[in-house]
Amino acid sequence: MTAFLKLILNYWKQIISITIVTLLATVGFRASAGNEQYTGTTFITIGVEESNTSSVTSSSIYENVQAADHFSESIQGWFKNPSLLKTIEEKTGKKIEINAKKQEKQNVVITYSDTKKDNLEKTDKIINEQLQKSIEEYNKATGTHFHLALYNTVIEESTKSYVLYVALGLLVGLFLGFSLMAMYQKIQQELKHLAK
Repeated sequence: MTAFLKLILNYWKQIISITIVTLLATVGFRASAGNEQYTGTTFITIGVEESNTSSVTSSSIYENVQAADHFSESIQGWFKNPSLLKTIEEKTGKKIEINAKKQEKQNVVITYSDTKKDNLEKTDKIINEQLQKSIEEYNKATGTHFHLALYNTVIEESTKSYVLYVALGLLVGLFLGFSLMAMYQKIQQELKHLAK
């Protein structure tokens, strides 16, 4: 039997105890640190209004859906625009990383995160206002009639950091458990050797 296996067989209770204590300490530290992370996810759908409702046909509806779909790609690009990001940053009073991704047909998902839920609620309001303003400016400049057909936001606490602390607690706990028991076993052997 190898020395490592003997160590596990002789001291498995102590190793598990040290691992559990370390795990509880790391999770407790995470809970008491108060650095929760919140994530805001905004789902928008772009619509387009018909300028003349008396001549609505299936082909014009299809063309409007296609136009709105293409316009949603433009909105995704707006969130790379330093001017828009700077305006959002100035109005929120802090730098918040914002990501926008195009989804199926006319849809865009915008994500952002912060340590305070209130900051995300403020950011959401500012994003909505800036999108409305930018769409109005775009419509005025191009003679189109795009609008936000849907705008829904969910803000929730991110659980990723807890998973990281649990994994870290387990790894550090196992390492400490094996290390301490190996040192304990070595000291015991040395004491027996000296006693002889």
